[in-house]
Amino acid sequence: MIKKFNKNSLTAKILLIPSGIILVSFMIIFVAFHVVVQQYINSLTTKIIKNEFVIMDSDYNMSKNTPLNVYIDNEELIVNVYRIIMDENYNCLLPNDTFVYSESEKAKAKEVTKHYAKEKTLPKGKFPVKQTIGSRTYMIRVKTYEGKFDGFFIHKTRPPEDSSRYVALVYTDITSVQDFIKKMDTVLISVLIFFGFFTILSILHMSRKLALSFRLLNAFLRKVGKRKKIVEKPKFAFVEFDNVVDNALFMSQMIDASEEDQKKFFQNASHELRTPLMSIQGYTEGLKYGIIKDTDNAYDIILKESKKMSELVDEILFLSKFEAMTPTFGTVNLSEILHETVDDISLSHENGHISIKMEISPSLLVTGDESLLHKVFKNIVSNATRYAKSVICISSEVEESNVVIHITDDGDGISNEDFPHIFKRFYKGKNGNFGIGLSMANDIVKQHGGEIKVESEKGKTDFIIILPGAVQ
Repeated sequence: MIKKFNKNSLTAKILLIPSGIILVSFMIIFVAFHVVVQQYINSLTTKIIKNEFVIMDSDYNMSKNTPLNVYIDNEELIVNVYRIIMDENYNCLLPNDTFVYSESEKAKAKEVTKHYAKEKTLPKGKFPVKQTIGSRTYMIRVKTYEGKFDGFFIHKTRPPEDSSRYVALVYTDITSVQDFIKKMDTVLISVLIFFGFFTILSILHMSRKLALSFRLLNAFLRKVGKRKKIVEKPKFAFVEFDNVVDNALFMSQMIDASEEDQKKFFQNASHELRTPLMSIQGYTEGLKYGIIKDTDNAYDIILKESKKMSELVDEILFLSKFEAMTPTFGTVNLSEILHETVDDISLSHENGHISIKMEISPSLLVTGDESLLHKVFKNIVSNATRYAKSVICISSEVEESNVVIHITDDGDGISNEDFPHIFKRFYKGKNGNFGIGLSMANDIVKQHGGEIKVESEKGKTDFIIILPGAVQ
């Protein structure tokens, strides 16, 4: 089936645009050649014919002051000039038996004289006119004189009553130049046809290779989109397509990694939900059927496990809307947020043995979203309470235009296995939760133009939060 030619396709553009440029370029060269050659011919013939009339005018006025450069310039010119003298009835007086031209020039002069004797019209103007007579082309200029012809020249006579009217016709044969122009036209057109044909063939070949590369690329991308296994990369004629394939494979790997992370997250989340849910269910059934006698402890456990489930659900809901959130920036005092964060974290049960020391400035102004920044510090401090042995220290400092917060715990440190992944979404490390908190904190800080650094060793882990200070 023949595909419909689409002029808006890339293949069509590649074919049409260069072809059009080549055609226009050759047309410009063709026209420029004609213009330059024609101007040169006009300039040349105008000069030589003018010089001939200068000589004739000097003889007509019987002047002995003909400029010497007239004769010298004539010798330098590459065309010859000839004159014809006719009476008012178009009878040829020169050339004659005394003033002899070559046989070929006599034939030309006879042809020109016969032409004007027949037409009874002469070219007018101060500049030569191109005239085709028979098979030859001439540049001709005509001038009339009143005087007496002596067989060679026309002289002014006195009294004027003895004068006769004569027509002086000066011409040069440019047939050879015109033939040269025609040959050059043929050469230029031949070159245009040859290179145009060769160029179009080359572009067609290139466009076919390009179209094949696009088909292979489209088929490859469809495989990637359908998550099919890529056994071998397509072979392209252009390296740019290889770069696109490499980027597509990289994105595919990122998608695979993201899907794997989400799979792990849902597994972790399911486990985290199932554990407290089973505990709640067990204690609830025990209370209902009177199996558990220590009701206060049972209620505490149910509340504790319910809180864990609530925190997990809150994190998942926050994550689902975080990507579309637009922060509301304003001037925020981190000191107040840190104190509120510490007050919000309850250490009365399993973390009751951990103390939090605050060594921060009362005024730590930054530009940010207060609720999001509160989320950052709550997640990081909560994370520290899970690993600290006895103390968490929160301190602050100002470095140039940045506010720097240190949250340090005295735990065992982050393992080498977990360290590269602590900010990876859905990653759950040793004794960790469901892998959202630190990742979310890192994303929020980056959103505020800051960064989080971590330094960890045996007995100490320091989270360093750097945020740009508010412009005063």
